[in-house]
This record gives sequence, structure tokens and C-alpha cells, in this order.
Amino acid sequence: MSDTEQLEIAETLFPSQTHQEIRDAIKLEEERRAALVKNLYRLRALRLSRDRGSIRIQEGSDQRR
Repeated sequence: MSDTEQLEIAETLFPSQTHQEIRDAIKLEEERRAALVKNLYRLRALRLSRDRGSIRIQEGSDQRR
């Protein structure tokens, strides 16, 4: 959704707020979304590295038998 569309929707829903307040709220939401995506990628990387580690441990125990 473009900034213009977001601004129009926000003005319709919250007519008493100023343009600057609405822009600040949109910017804050974009920052939150960026942090969420960053954390999702970080957690995915951690999960993948953990899974790789458990595969190595399993392979090591299979070789000892």
C-alpha cells in the first residue's frame, strides 16, 4: 500500500489527527515491520544452524556404531 493510500485511509478513519501525526504513525509502523522482518530472518538462521548442528551430531553417533 502506498503512502498516499495509507494517508487517505488514516484521514478517513482519524479526521482529527494532523498530517504530521499520521505520517509519524505510518513511519513508526514501517519501522516496526522492518524490525519484525529482521527478527524473522534472524530466528530462521538460528533454527537452520541448530538443525544443521543436530544433523552433524546424529551423523557422528551413526559412525560410532
